[in-house]
Order: sequence, then structure tokens, then C-alpha cells
Amino acid sequence: MGAGRSGTTLLDIILGNSEDIFSCGELVRFPTLRGIPHGSKKNDFKYTFWSKIEKKFFSKFPKIITYDDLLTLSMKIEFHRSFLINFFGFLPSKHLKMYKVYINNLFSSIFEEIDENIIIDSSKYPSRALALSRYLDYELYCIYLIRNPAHVVNAFQKKDIEQPSKNYFSANIYYFIINLYSTFVKFIIYKRNFVMIKYDDLVDNPMECLKKIESTFKIHLSKSKKLIENNKELNVGLLFDGNRIRQSKTINLKRKAYKKTSGIKNLLPIIINFFWWKEGQKK
Repeated sequence: MGAGRSGTTLLDIILGNSEDIFSCGELVRFPTLRGIPHGSKKNDFKYTFWSKIEKKFFSKFPKIITYDDLLTLSMKIEFHRSFLINFFGFLPSKHLKMYKVYINNLFSSIFEEIDENIIIDSSKYPSRALALSRYLDYELYCIYLIRNPAHVVNAFQKKDIEQPSKNYFSANIYYFIINLYSTFVKFIIYKRNFVMIKYDDLVDNPMECLKKIESTFKIHLSKSKKLIENNKELNVGLLFDGNRIRQSKTINLKRKAYKKTSGIKNLLPIIINFFWWKEGQKK
């Protein structure tokens, strides 16, 4: 859970390289992309895998449902503009019942095709995390990933990448709202099922971050830790969607040298998002 440009795809890949864990990428995009993983080609392994999921998924519904139906449902419950309506329970019960069927059918279809017992969904949206915490029949664990606000705002202003860019003003407002919503979700999810991770720590000191996730969720990440410790490549896997690193077959985790966040332009995002950034600094 968190904002775009915060490293959720990277964290997804790191976790997915460990035992008994399967990386799915951003499943929130399943209806939008109509079951076809972003950038895959027909009959390649990723396309074939998700085609099997799609077939199983639609076979579980008692009546015909379309991708347009699912997208409408997703927009009403999972998208940012629906957060407050979702949070305060103002959605019609018929939509919630259908949503419960939708997400449980999707996750059960994936589990039936894999050997692992844990699925990573890096969809990010706080409203989706809230909905999953209420309507998913499987146990939910939530990682709230935060990043230096100045770096997020600067990343959103880049125009030479896949994801849509935002201007300086809208990027600041967006990051504030996402962190506000994520904080609301934090108080809904059980403490033992929730952990906050700082992206800068994930890159600079991944071993400590993985140990924190292990101890909170009582899972084993020894394989991922060993790969990182030995500077080995991480398998990207079969991500349905995510940022552009999903297009690679393998990646290496490398420490980034960031410029100091000085100057009014870089300090303003930190001031606006001071509360959650300070929270993320806590050990």
C-alpha cells in the first residue's frame, strides 16, 4: 500500500523471490487490462499463465459477468476517489456482495494455479487495501511503503516513462492524500498484520527491512535475503502489471545515491507530508 513511484513493484519482486511466495504485481488492473498482463505477447509464458487464471476466474461466477462490470465495480470501491465512501460504508450492499465474490474468485483462481501459499498484490491503492481487509476471505497482511516525499514528487514530474506524469502542485496534493488515506487504513488493519517500510531503507539496508517483515508477519524470507546478500539477480516473475522493471526477466538490487533534498522546492513536499515521513523514520 502507498503511492505510485514509491517502490512497490521492487518490493513485490524482492518478496516474490522467497520461498512459498508468488508475486502477482498490480491485480487492481485486472479488469482494466481485461485479464491480459501489461506488455505480454500472445502465447508467451506470462500470457498463457494469466489466460488460465482468466478461464478459471470466469467459470466461478453463477451468472455472466463482463470486464466492464468488473471495472465499474472496481472504480466504485477500489479507486482513490471512492475511498471516503468506502471507508464510511456508504456503498450499496449489492455492490459489496458482488465485490466480495469478485476478489475471492480472483485470488482462489490464482491459488489453484500456483504451489505457493502466499500471494503478493502490489496494487498500492489504500481503498483497495481497505476493501480487501473487509471482504477477502484469506488472511491479509499489509505493507505500507513510504518514500522521501521530495523524491516521489520529483519522480512524478518525469515525462519519459510509461506512467502518467503529474505537475509539481498535483504531485504534492496526491502524495498527501494517499498518505492520509493510508493512515486511515492503518488503524483498520490489525497491528500484527500491518508494517510500515521506508523505501530508502529498503534500498540502503534491505536485510533489516526483510527481517522486520519476517518478524511482524511470521514468515520466512531467507531465500530473498540470501540472494541480496550475495548480490545475485532477482527473478521478476509473472507480474500482471507494475512499473517498467516488470519488463525485465531479472534485476539486481543496487543502492542509489540520492541528491540532498534541499531548497524550497524539495523541502515543501517533506513539510506537507511531515507526519507520515516522521512516522516512517521510527525504528
